[in-house]
Amino acid sequence: GHLNDIIPEFLCFEETANISFQTNPTGGNIENLSSDYQYQWYQYHFEEELGDTTDLNNWELISSDVVESYTTNTLPQGTYFYKVKVTAADCSDLEEDFTNTITVNVYPELIAGALTQPETICYEDEPITIGFATNQGPTGGNENYDYTWYKNGEVIQFENGVAEDGNIEFQNDQITVYSHTDAETQYHVEITSYTCQTVSTEPITITTYPDIDPGVISIVENNDEGIQICDNEQVNLEISTYPSGAENSDNGTPTTVGWSYQWLINVGGDPLNDEEYVPAPGINNDIQYTTELLPGPGNYYFKLEITSTAQNCGPRRTEHIHVEVLEELNAGHLNDIIPEFLCFEETANISFQTNP
Repeated sequence: GHLNDIIPEFLCFEETANISFQTNPTGGNIENLSSDYQYQWYQYHFEEELGDTTDLNNWELISSDVVESYTTNTLPQGTYFYKVKVTAADCSDLEEDFTNTITVNVYPELIAGALTQPETICYEDEPITIGFATNQGPTGGNENYDYTWYKNGEVIQFENGVAEDGNIEFQNDQITVYSHTDAETQYHVEITSYTCQTVSTEPITITTYPDIDPGVISIVENNDEGIQICDNEQVNLEISTYPSGAENSDNGTPTTVGWSYQWLINVGGDPLNDEEYVPAPGINNDIQYTTELLPGPGNYYFKLEITSTAQNCGPRRTEHIHVEVLEELNAGHLNDIIPEFLCFEETANISFQTNP
């Protein structure tokens, strides 16, 4: 007879193979027509190095049942050969013959691998790529993998490679997330290979530092957020409420440790437009700032930019301070159109020609 060799070229790890005759045995000069053929099923298994397959002693007898088909046990990875010795037992002379040999290949077990566990990241501003740790990517199967990514247990729905309005970018075996605002976010990925099993990595947790509260700045002279001064005067600014958040344990306490400071100025622009602020002149990186002499008339706006130095989180900016500088004092001009001479004991009327 002839074994059916129409079996998938590869089977998945621990699948079974159903082996049957494509054409049944014939002949053998059976005297007792009520008798049937006897079948001995043999298996040869190897993973790396093929041995001598011509020696039947190297084959394993896996079944002696009188059957015309055989379903294997679950098969670990490797290559398996199968053949059947068919015997016409009731012949006057014992006759036996072997079928053709068929091959069954079994993929290795699919192992999910492990994602890299990142350290705590900054609130909102820190992009992070989530992927497999070095030498810990998926293995097994046919080594071609499909990836389905999950965030907090829900499938991430990608469209043209992006999700969440561009916040997450799909790169097959890794994703890039551009912003996190939750304290903790879990991710895992499912891997499928061939038509075999689907396996999943253990979830990792992205931990996010608290957002930076930049605190409050005020004017030393009046402890307020605005002041009106004369032309070419100076103003002293300071932190009245210290910053907090990020990775700093000394949140909101008067300290320079863990923070960097940058005083900013906006001359005559829109106080709400951060793009119009530039570094203020002078010593501008301390907890206090003294302006230069401010010429009037004009409006000056100041902010303090805060960055957390340990993880470089931020920056964040305070609300602005408004300094209005008045026009330079002009005493005016007296009217000098008066008679050159007055009579004795007359009065003179002196007035401003132009007011101050």
